Amino acid sequence: VTRGPFTEALYTPFVQKDVKVQAGGTLKLDIAMKVEGNLATLGDQPISLLNGMRARTTLPAGPAPRLPNGKPDFNGLWLNEQRGEPPPVPFQPWAEAIRKQRQDNREPSPLSLCLPSSPTPIAQNFPYQLVQTPSVMVLLNDLDFPGWSQTFLDGRPHPNPKEWNPAYFGHAIGTWEGDTLVVDVVGFNDLSFLGGGPHTEQLHIVERIRRPDAGHLDIEITAEDPGALTGAWKRHVTATLAGKDEQIMEYLCENNMFPQHLVK
Repeated sequence: VTRGPFTEALYTPFVQKDVKVQAGGTLKLDIAMKVEGNLATLGDQPISLLNGMRARTTLPAGPAPRLPNGKPDFNGLWLNEQRGEPPPVPFQPWAEAIRKQRQDNREPSPLSLCLPSSPTPIAQNFPYQLVQTPSVMVLLNDLDFPGWSQTFLDGRPHPNPKEWNPAYFGHAIGTWEGDTLVVDVVGFNDLSFLGGGPHTEQLHIVERIRRPDAGHLDIEITAEDPGALTGAWKRHVTATLAGKDEQIMEYLCENNMFPQHLVK
């Protein structure tokens, strides 16, 4: 298992004492890798799910399809590719101290409490479906509640901050720069985790989404937060198209009914 700031907090420790191996002999150990929060096993995790879908899929060739209005068509079920750990978030000292405390104490993430875990749902490790029309694009995520977020493409501005109730996924509007959809997101609350650490309501995220060919998405994410970061945090995410027979499954979480039973 690759080790890093994200995987360190993903699995619960496994300890087996008094293991004895005879010289020249072999010994079988059954090691249980339980996932923090819901105690699922390794095979239930998103990488196994994504790889299974990829194995059943033959990527289409050719250029990206387009909608009747001429814009690139992002419709489909997408599988983010796993390419190592994301770059470290440039936290301010106070925010880095909280991130380290959460990791060291193995504190439950929002996801463990059935809450949205990230302000960038398009970068999650689970499959997601994009449903695109000329006026709005909806992301259906096989993870988190409420499991969907929307980007308005009809030219509306962001709402007045004084009239907006800060939200886990913020308020997103999209504009086109050629074949690139630029998604501007503001209006976040400060309750989700950003790279395992905190963020403030000043968080501002810009996603630049392209479909370079029929089988791939290319996503550049930039996060800025003068309240918690020392500079911009940038991520590059690529995704492949899943087969037509694949679908988003419902995500059921009940841990928020029994938070007193969660252990660090």
